[in-house]
Amino acid sequence: MTERTYAEPTILWRMCHPDGFRAHATVIPGSPATTLTWYIDGEMVRAENFEEWGAALVRAEEVKAAFAQTGWTVEE
Repeated sequence: MTERTYAEPTILWRMCHPDGFRAHATVIPGSPATTLTWYIDGEMVRAENFEEWGAALVRAEEVKAAFAQTGWTVEE
């Protein structure tokens, strides 16, 4: 039996700033690395590679928390 995996880019969160800016983070699963990217108004701010999916998700939450500390809020 073939092992099933999920390998599509996924937006983890979206945030907005009181000044009208919008941000989002995307995780891109892969082998050997999973990539986390985040964007402001459609422009990539940064991309980081991780050996494990879980580490990328932890980092995404850290980035989201840092944005929240500077006035960003999560879009529902």
